[in-house]
Amino acid sequence: MILPVPITEKVHVPTIEVIKGALGACSRLEENIEQWDDMVGFAAIDEMAEILRVQGRAKFQNILDNIDGAGLTIEDPLQMLMFIKNRYQHTQRTSSGACDGGSG
Repeated sequence: MILPVPITEKVHVPTIEVIKGALGACSRLEENIEQWDDMVGFAAIDEMAEILRVQGRAKFQNILDNIDGAGLTIEDPLQMLMFIKNRYQHTQRTSSGACDGGSG
């Protein structure tokens, strides 16, 4: 379960030592990169990446088709920006409960 983080929550800025430690760990992993093929099933990961790529493109094309079918000119950047802005504002209002009297 993901809990919301209050806007007043402190943002942790990593120190130089923490960054050096992370870079050191990454470089040690990179030194042994040949061993990863034996330990990780990259074929399954590549297959899932291809599925995500194909389905993502199809979803994007469906969204464009629906927007175009609604009468917006998808080649007009201004219309697209206004659509996205209005859609985002509507999403924010409904998810915060503003449209249903604040019960949401």
